Amino acid sequence: MMTRKDYVAIAKVINEVHPKVFNGLTVIHALKSEVLDEMRAAIAHALADYMEQDNSNFNRGKFIEACSKVEVKSIG
Repeated sequence: MMTRKDYVAIAKVINEVHPKVFNGLTVIHALKSEVLDEMRAAIAHALADYMEQDNSNFNRGKFIEACSKVEVKSIG
């Protein structure tokens, strides 16, 4: 089972994803911040789905907020 320490580390990594991480991929370099925020949201929600099943004490809202510098809305 994953722990709070794992959740914090994963959220930190997601929050720090920037286009420069993907050197050499020119499509990524052209992304606007809104698109990058949507990518972070999609990753965060997919991971949160797993984490909810893994740990009944997992706080989805707190994790989603921690994954982004801006408010992240659910992707439906």
